[in-house]
Amino acid sequence: MDVPPPPDYHPVNPSEFSQIPTQTPRPTLKALQALCIRGDVQKFREVLDPPLSSLERINMCDFYAIMIEVIKRNDAQFIRELLSRGLPMDPLYALEAIKVQGKDALH
Repeated sequence: MDVPPPPDYHPVNPSEFSQIPTQTPRPTLKALQALCIRGDVQKFREVLDPPLSSLERINMCDFYAIMIEVIKRNDAQFIRELLSRGLPMDPLYALEAIKVQGKDALH
């Protein structure tokens, strides 16, 4: 049985979804994800190693989506970078690696 939506219901466009708050600025996360997609690990390291005078805060717990992206790409160098910088291990990473047959991601 289909239940119709209320008469004044307007579907929400995905771009209108509320964002989960992060400590790491969203533009920084987007830039780092783009670097992963391009495979630029050197620039990725430079962004993650800001000078001590930088006011920008980076919280590794905000990097879940980036980790999933690099696992899908089976890119071990980015996986090592994220884990060595304190990204907490999550069982979902192993499940994602199995799903995409990312053998390098499992090492």
